[in-house]
Amino acid sequence: PEWTSTRLKPWLRVTAHDQVLANTVALIHGTSRADKTWPEAHWVSLGQRLGQRGFQIALMHGTDEEAQVASRIQSQLQASQVQATIWPRHDLMTLASRLAACCGVIGVDGGVSHIAVAFGLPHVQIYNVDTAWRTGPQGAAHQCSIYAQPTPSVDAVWQAWTACMEFGGRYVGTMGGTMNMMGNLGGFLSPIILAKVVSPGNWAPSFCI
Repeated sequence: PEWTSTRLKPWLRVTAHDQVLANTVALIHGTSRADKTWPEAHWVSLGQRLGQRGFQIALMHGTDEEAQVASRIQSQLQASQVQATIWPRHDLMTLASRLAACCGVIGVDGGVSHIAVAFGLPHVQIYNVDTAWRTGPQGAAHQCSIYAQPTPSVDAVWQAWTACMEFGGRYVGTMGGTMNMMGNLGGFLSPIILAKVVSPGNWAPSFCI
């Protein structure tokens, strides 16, 4: 399937990667600043919860240090019988293609998380710094940001993820678009129908429609 930006003027369109399984959740642990990171132990605990519910885990990296973190997380998840894959380092479009094939994304504040938002994927964005109002996802029930000091707990992120998935999962964009289309269609048809059934001076039939 193809995923496009949820903005009115899509700026990104890719074809979902055919080697990424549909039950994959991408965990984005890498970011440009150390104060934005989430503890490794939290990622392991979150990955274990996802694995217990049938999800597979995808990890990614953009630097050698992030690759080492991904390797440690993967080792601990595999020791818990959770399927965890580390994606090779890719160019941006290939990474976006893999991301588009996932059923959801959980990540810290960073560029890859923002791509997940643009695709309309179910997404939880983790903040240690109170800037979610400026850079976090806004106005979508299947996408949310969570902030706490010194860092959000695993329980809090898990509850946020569960709530995001309850609002339509990966097909929430289709669901929302269909609802919007039907509302517009009703608004278009209602004056035509009313003109046919309402007689001059008698509005009673309109309340029965």
